[in-house]
Amino acid sequence: MLTVIRRILSYTKPCRKELFGMLFFALIGTGLSLFVPILIGKAVDCVVAAHEVNFPQLWKIILVLALTIAVSAVFQWLMSLCTNRLAAHTIRDLRCDLFTHLQHVPLRYIDGQARGDLIGRAVSDMEIISDGFLQAFTQFVTGVFTILGTLIFMLTINVRITILVVILTPISLLVAAKITQMSRSSYLKSSDARGALGGLVEEMIGSQKVVKAFTYETRADTPGNEKRQYIGSTDEVLSEKTAFLKRSYPIPEYIIASPMKRCVQTAKRIWGTDLSGCPIVLEPLMRECDFGQFEGKTYEQLKKNAAYIKWLKSGGITAFPGGEDQEEFRKRCVEGMKKQVRFLIARHVKYAAFVVHGGTIMAVMHALYEEKKDFYNWQVENGSGYLVSVSEKEWENGIELLKNAEKRSGR
Repeated sequence: MLTVIRRILSYTKPCRKELFGMLFFALIGTGLSLFVPILIGKAVDCVVAAHEVNFPQLWKIILVLALTIAVSAVFQWLMSLCTNRLAAHTIRDLRCDLFTHLQHVPLRYIDGQARGDLIGRAVSDMEIISDGFLQAFTQFVTGVFTILGTLIFMLTINVRITILVVILTPISLLVAAKITQMSRSSYLKSSDARGALGGLVEEMIGSQKVVKAFTYETRADTPGNEKRQYIGSTDEVLSEKTAFLKRSYPIPEYIIASPMKRCVQTAKRIWGTDLSGCPIVLEPLMRECDFGQFEGKTYEQLKKNAAYIKWLKSGGITAFPGGEDQEEFRKRCVEGMKKQVRFLIARHVKYAAFVVHGGTIMAVMHALYEEKKDFYNWQVENGSGYLVSVSEKEWENGIELLKNAEKRSGR
């Protein structure tokens, strides 16, 4: 702890003028403030009894008292000015050194730290040091001068009381030191908690659309969803708890589905026996994205993973480590959609259902819908989706757009 204090105090060296000015003004201001009670005592002594007041002497004391208070206030203001300048310059140099240091640390350190934690160190912790400077120099220095001044004035008044104060003061200092030592561990825990909270705000809340889009939120549709796992290429079956509202969607003439079990099972649970005579066409291009190293893992397992943190910071657009590139994923989904729409138009199908994954829906709507929106604005809950229409003539002429989107909930 003393080593840290020495390192911080070393940053005050360029501000010697402010430091000495603060000490000088604190000494004068404290001395004058201690002189005020003595003057008040002398003013009281001028009042002997009723109608026995030494007014000439009393007015002199009042004048000196007013002048002392005014000069003491000026010196205390000058002390605060020097203290603020000292703290501001010191924190500025600390932040500059921190920024310079961050430019030279290995990239793996930056990637391995939560962004909120780094921000907390550069902002919140620096503010705490700044507040500590102000309190330490203002209260500690004035406190020391107050104690020394009080002892000097008390010696001139009562030696016994002075000796009692000298005995009790070290005891209070020992108690304060013990409290400080005991609270240090709590402060460290508080600092860690602020870093974790900052990381949560910056990454989980700031990247909420990304996390939600890739199925971290609780949606009990597969065993992996129930555990809040990233489930992409894993071919899971639906949970027994999953139920859909059949009336949300009309009975289709064709069903285009991802080849993954959960999509085929979703189609069967929505329409059930109504699917008799309705073919299910599997489209591999519209399967879910491969999450690579994140596959089957939860946020709690990944939150300190450098690759995961880097991916979150990118807004979820970079490739999954060991998995699929986002651009390639979106491209193949759109290609699969176009392929199947052309297939349906050739057969003059009036109504068809695409039972695919949330990421696939977002990729298709983002690329093909006539009104352009942000990718993550097309998110839907499991079992939900969009009713859209296409113009056969436009598609035959190369204008491949989806129109008239109507959001439907399957729950």
